[in-house]
Amino acid sequence: MRQTQFSVIEVTERPDEVGKNEFWVEVDLFEQTFTAYEGDRMVYATLISSGLNRWPTDEGL
Repeated sequence: MRQTQFSVIEVTERPDEVGKNEFWVEVDLFEQTFTAYEGDRMVYATLISSGLNRWPTDEGL
């Protein structure tokens, strides 16, 4: 398979700014994935298609 046809999503450590049971998301612009967490537990993950040069995706927390 080509890398553009799938992604491996690894569990990311919760940022210090996020509470133990808070909802937070991670967007990986290289792998083009969206991952949702409740505290340290991954609850949802999917492939995405982020912005183009005309509509860029802002990075940050």
